[in-house]
Amino acid sequence: MKEKQWKFDDKHIDVLDGVRALAIFIVAWYHIWQISWKSAYFDFSWLGIERFQGMDATWFVRYGFEMVDLMLLLSGFCLFLPYARSMVYGTKEPDIKKFYKKRVARIIPSYYFAIIVALIVANVNGEYATSADMRKDLIPHLFFVHTYFKESYIWSHLNGVLWTLAIEVQFYLLFPGIAKLFKKWTVQTYFAMVAVSWMFINLQIVDKVPQEEYGMWINQLPTFFGVYANGMLASLIVVKLSQIFNDFMDKKQDVDRQNARKIIGYFFSALFVFTLIVFRLMMDDIGRAENMNQWQIINRYEISLLFALFIIASAFASKIIQVVLGNRVMRFLSMISFNFYIWHQFIGATCKKHYIPFWEGDTPPNELGDQAWINKCFWLCWGTALAAAIATTYLIEKPCTKLIMSIGTRKAEENAKSEKSGNTEKSDKTKENDKPEKSDKKEKSGKSKKS
Repeated sequence: MKEKQWKFDDKHIDVLDGVRALAIFIVAWYHIWQISWKSAYFDFSWLGIERFQGMDATWFVRYGFEMVDLMLLLSGFCLFLPYARSMVYGTKEPDIKKFYKKRVARIIPSYYFAIIVALIVANVNGEYATSADMRKDLIPHLFFVHTYFKESYIWSHLNGVLWTLAIEVQFYLLFPGIAKLFKKWTVQTYFAMVAVSWMFINLQIVDKVPQEEYGMWINQLPTFFGVYANGMLASLIVVKLSQIFNDFMDKKQDVDRQNARKIIGYFFSALFVFTLIVFRLMMDDIGRAENMNQWQIINRYEISLLFALFIIASAFASKIIQVVLGNRVMRFLSMISFNFYIWHQFIGATCKKHYIPFWEGDTPPNELGDQAWINKCFWLCWGTALAAAIATTYLIEKPCTKLIMSIGTRKAEENAKSEKSGNTEKSDKTKENDKPEKSDKKEKSGKSKKS
C-alpha cells in the first residue's frame, strides 16, 4: 500500500477546497434566491418512485447566510495551520512580513477592482445625492472599516457582500499576535477569544441594542472571535490527530494499515453525517425563532463549534467523501470562489434593477409568480457570476498576486547570492592562509630532523 494512500496530509487538506467552495456557493445561492425567488424544490417524479416524488431544499437555501460563519471559521483554520504544525512537529513559524504580503496579494487587487466597478455603477445610476454621501460610503471601504458606519454598511450603494472582507482584514491585522498567544497559551487564549465574543454579544448587543438595530451589530469583528477560535482549535486538532494516526499506521503492515484507515474513515464519516443532522435541526430551530438575527447572534458560537466538528470529520472521513470534496472540480471552484463571492450578488441585483432579463411594469416578475422569468433570472445570475469570477481570477487576481509577491524577492535572492559568494571568498582566503602555515611547519620539522 503506497504511503499516499494511507498517510493523512496535514500540509494541504484537499477536502477543505470542497468545503470552501460549497460554503461560498451556498451563500451565493441564498442571495440569488433573494433576487430571483427560484424554488429549491427538486422534482424526482421521473424516477417513478411513489414515495419519493421530490426533495425540497428551500430550508437549506433560506438559511444559507449561516455559511458565512463557516467561511470565516475556515479562514481561521487555514491561517493557523502552519502554527499548528509548528506546535506539533517543531517546524518554523510563518514569517510575519510574508504573511501580510500574501494577504495583500490575495485580497487587495480583486477587492479594489470591485469597489471601482461598483462606484462607477452607483454614480451612473445617480445613487449618491451629494459627493459627501459618496465619500462617506467610499472612504471607509478603502480602509476596510465600512462595517463601523451605517452610511457604508447598512445604507451602502457599493457591493453589499464586501462587509465580510472588512472582518477578514481586521482579523488579519491581529492574527500574528493572536497566533503566538494561541501557540504559547492555547487553552487560555481560546477561552479569552470566546469570552470576548460572549461579552460583546450578551453585554453589549443583547442587553443594550434594540432588536431592530441588530443588523448593524451582529456582524462586527468581536462577535466572530469565538468562530475564529474554533477554527484555530480545529486546525490544531487535525494536525495532532494526523500525527497520531500516521505514527500508529507507520508501525503496521499494509493489511493492518488498510483496516485502520477504513475504521478511522467510518468513524469520522459517521461524525460527518452527525454534524449534518444537527445542523438540520438547528436550522429548524432558527425557522421558529421570532427574531432570526437574535437567534443567529446568540447561537453563533454553537454553530461554529458544529462547523469545526464538520471540518475535522471531513479531514479524516472515508474515501468517497474525500473524493467528493477534494476532486479537481472542487479545487477549481475553490480557486475562483473568492471572486465569485465578490460578484454574484452585485451582478444579480444590478441586472434586475436594469430589467435584465427584460420585464415590464412596476412589480418585479418574481413577485407575480412568473416562473419563466424566475428561471431566466436564476441562471443568468449564476452564469454571469461564474464568468466574472473566472475573468477576474485569471486577469486580475493571479497576475497582480504574482507581481506583488515578486516585489522584494529579487533583492533577497541577490543578497543571498552575495552572502554565498562572500562566504566562498572567505573560505578560499582561509585556505590560502592555511597553506603557508602548513609548509612552514613542514620546513621547521625538516630542519629539526637535519639538526
